[in-house]
Amino acid sequence: LADASGGGLLAWWSLVHVPDDAIPAVFAQFRRVLRPRCPLLLGFHHGSGSRWKSEGYGGHPMKVRCHRSTSDHLAD
Repeated sequence: LADASGGGLLAWWSLVHVPDDAIPAVFAQFRRVLRPRCPLLLGFHHGSGSRWKSEGYGGHPMKVRCHRSTSDHLAD
């Protein structure tokens, strides 16, 4: 996406797949593509730490690492 090309951004449960050390780079990209004063809507697992998830919704098997974070941590 081009710089300042977005009128808003939705990151709904996508940050759960991003480890803590990569969050600053992700937010830098959010900032780069969003126009000033445009909204950013986040959805994420609240808490700390990460774990492997082996079962998805509806009991479907999966293998994915889920990372939890707090609002304060993401705001830093």
